[in-house]
Amino acid sequence: MARISFVTDEAAPPEVKEVYETAHGDFGILFNTYRALAHRPEIVDAWHRLLASILGAGDVEPQLKMLAFTAGSEANECNY
Repeated sequence: MARISFVTDEAAPPEVKEVYETAHGDFGILFNTYRALAHRPEIVDAWHRLLASILGAGDVEPQLKMLAFTAGSEANECNY
């Protein structure tokens, strides 16, 4: 059970719903991190901008970036 509740689509204020929609469009899914951070709309927005810049264009293929996220989560015994 999560220690911080997740903000559902139905309970999200309009500015959070906008971030949810953008993130889903960018990544094809909405990571649970977004739902935990959504209690503070300004933080979830900043998180999305950071994550989009990390996973965006660069020298490393997006698939390798996601593999690093997955491997890090497994090494730390986190649900991903």
